[in-house]
Amino acid sequence: KVIFGTVIIVVGLFLARMLGAEAFGHYALGLTVFNIVALSLVLGLDTALIKWVSMVLAVNREDRARTMIVHGIAIAGLLGLVGGIVLCVLAVPIAGLLSGSPVLAAGLALFAVAIPFVSVSAVALASLQGYQTLRPTVWLKYVWEPGGKFLLAGIALAAGWGLLGVLVAIVLTLAVGSMLALSALVRRAGLTWTGVRASWEGWTGTPTMLFATFCLPLAVSNVI
Repeated sequence: KVIFGTVIIVVGLFLARMLGAEAFGHYALGLTVFNIVALSLVLGLDTALIKWVSMVLAVNREDRARTMIVHGIAIAGLLGLVGGIVLCVLAVPIAGLLSGSPVLAAGLALFAVAIPFVSVSAVALASLQGYQTLRPTVWLKYVWEPGGKFLLAGIALAAGWGLLGVLVAIVLTLAVGSMLALSALVRRAGLTWTGVRASWEGWTGTPTMLFATFCLPLAVSNVI
């Protein structure tokens, strides 16, 4: 985490130096809005899945763990998709409130594309932690994301694509990270299309209500 924090600082300094004050200001504003929306939409599903997946695995109910994971990913993906669409639609009004810049509006629209990937990735990595598998979290969250952003953003800037090129690089980094997280989860949890369909149909009633009740205060905390 120390290395991760250091890399984040270096990336910020690099972007500030290469983009200039105005473009970096738009980047910072867009990133702030993106982080608020993305964090709020997870609704505590990540923390809940770490607890519940590990809890049911402790009593040898891997079928129940897979069911929770399928529901968690579906909910996170749907919320992320809706949140991304809403942010894209509201990009111009939000940009008008913050700076009035069309560049910021375009940046928010690009950030909106990344929101479903962030939601799904958070839930997938949390599910892997429930399986006590931490390596994907380390490699994806603390190595790939900062490293990929730095590399792809550097390429975009070298190609003369400016701020929008940097934002596309960030979206690509998050999309690839999400796909890798899902791939690791599929292998670790043994998910198949048949199993996913069975899991989706097999979790109703009391377990669903208990899980939702557990998530509620976490969701409120995230939004605040």
